[in-house]
Amino acid sequence: MTFFNFILIIHIICGFTAFIVAPIAMAVKKGSAAHRKWGKIFFWAMCGVCAAALIMAPMHKNLFLTLVAVFSFYMAFSGYRVLYRKNLQNWRQVAFIDWFVVSINALFSLALIYLGIKTINSAFGVISLVSVFSDCLTVCVISFHLFNPQNRKANGFSVIWEA
Repeated sequence: MTFFNFILIIHIICGFTAFIVAPIAMAVKKGSAAHRKWGKIFFWAMCGVCAAALIMAPMHKNLFLTLVAVFSFYMAFSGYRVLYRKNLQNWRQVAFIDWFVVSINALFSLALIYLGIKTINSAFGVISLVSVFSDCLTVCVISFHLFNPQNRKANGFSVIWEA
């Protein structure tokens, strides 16, 4: 078995785990011990997916998969962090790790935009641009939630976070 195949097996196992436990985490009562347990399993499975993808993508010289791995990790990371940082009152309370990860994600998102524009006539180009759009939307929603917690029940975003 090659090193690549070993990492691929880890990637598949972690991806399958995330795929199976995500609906379970969503189905159980929010805030319950079961919800937290399944959510953490999902988060760590997504970390495994990303780590494996970041190892494999350069072996195949696949920039698109590298960018998608970082983008996917950011989605899981931001969801995990927002739960632990939901009582922030202003941006000065945001931890260094949050700024670091969002900065890395911004750089990779710019690369996705470039790749999307460069290859707009292919499926990869369209997927790149759609990924960046959804990433920007997620950042906006999370920022709104973090910095306006007193207003979140008075607007449409409360459905996302309070459901």
